[in-house]
Amino acid sequence: MRHFFTKKNGRYAGLIVIGGIGGWLVALTDLPAGWMIGSLMVSAIMTFWKPHWFHPNQREFSMFWQNAGQLLLAIELGKQVNRSIWLTLFENGPIIIIVLIVSFGASLCCGWALWRYSRTDLLTGLFASTPGGMSTMPSLAEEMGANPIVVSMVQLIRLSLVVSLIPLLAFAFVGHPSGHVVSARTDNGSFWVTIVLTVAAWIAAIVGKRLKFPAPWLTGGMLGTALAQTAVSVWFGHDLHPWWSDALFCAAQVWIGTGIGIKVSRQRLMEVKSAALVGGITSFLMLSVMVLCAFIISKWTNIPLTTSLFAMAPGGVAEMAVTSISFHADATFVVAVQVIRVLAVIIMLPPVLRWLHRITCNSHA
Repeated sequence: MRHFFTKKNGRYAGLIVIGGIGGWLVALTDLPAGWMIGSLMVSAIMTFWKPHWFHPNQREFSMFWQNAGQLLLAIELGKQVNRSIWLTLFENGPIIIIVLIVSFGASLCCGWALWRYSRTDLLTGLFASTPGGMSTMPSLAEEMGANPIVVSMVQLIRLSLVVSLIPLLAFAFVGHPSGHVVSARTDNGSFWVTIVLTVAAWIAAIVGKRLKFPAPWLTGGMLGTALAQTAVSVWFGHDLHPWWSDALFCAAQVWIGTGIGIKVSRQRLMEVKSAALVGGITSFLMLSVMVLCAFIISKWTNIPLTTSLFAMAPGGVAEMAVTSISFHADATFVVAVQVIRVLAVIIMLPPVLRWLHRITCNSHA
């Protein structure tokens, strides 16, 4: 324990506090994943400014903070997988499979275009174009060797488009939503359920590390949390909600964002500059494809168009859940589709992207 309280770790803790202040300031603008973006920006500025009291070695930044952030993020994602989600999956399996196939296909095409027409490498382009979550994909991309700065920027562009345009489309078809808007988050949870999920996430992360999972604290922790949450829900016959504070999710974003920010280099910033325009275009094209698919699914099934739009949108789970509730759509179905897509992306995509990247490198060798 005494080796943890060292001068070097004190500098890192100070940097995280400063990053947290930056995250808080950006979060005041209601920007998606503002805590992560603000801490990333501030830590990147500190890395270039290099005041006399700040001398971090980029390779020696304590992995404790990033692993802790990934574990909190894993619990945040995994705790949403409960009995209701699985029932929705079994009832609407074919539709959800179509959503996954279309999402992955559009992601591969947009990732190829981003790589082809900008300075990014293929792995970075594919991670940036995959709708796996603003807080999740940069951390996973860094673990896989991609440029997390470019991934963060493109994910932010796409999420901003989704949050701005999808409600406008829903408004155009159903008009202004009426009634009281209910929050998608609840504070009345069980603390012992939280303990069970945390222990399950930690054990699964250790197992994932031994099995060489990509980003084991995120992927393994999320799988462990999802399995534990499902088991608890099935055991008691109804969904049990763990106690969870938004402050924990904010802390996870700050720790992950700070760890990414101190690794910013001029070369990575040049890639961001070249990828901004292409990323915006590909994000709009992906959104257009998913909206078209939502129209087709709504036409072929009995699913209302608003529900289909929010479920298909390549945005965040929380953002789409809250918006779907305000428009009186089927929030359970929307959350189920969004959560399952995130799970599939985090579990299945890294080995696929690594394989594609290896094939491309060999063909150009």
